[in-house]
Amino acid sequence: MASDADTASSRSERERYRLAAEATLEQLDWCVHLLTNLRKHSEARQLRVNVAQVRDRLDR
Repeated sequence: MASDADTASSRSERERYRLAAEATLEQLDWCVHLLTNLRKHSEARQLRVNVAQVRDRLDR
């Protein structure tokens, strides 16, 4: 059976990965806006779809 320290360590590591994923998604949002401003609408749309899928999986 896992000790309390192991469980806390696992939670801490999961939270760290979650924060890193959220920061990465924020950067991708910035890229979507940049692509939109550069009139690369097709690329921006596809990236937006991909980001939404990752967000959905992250929220599960």
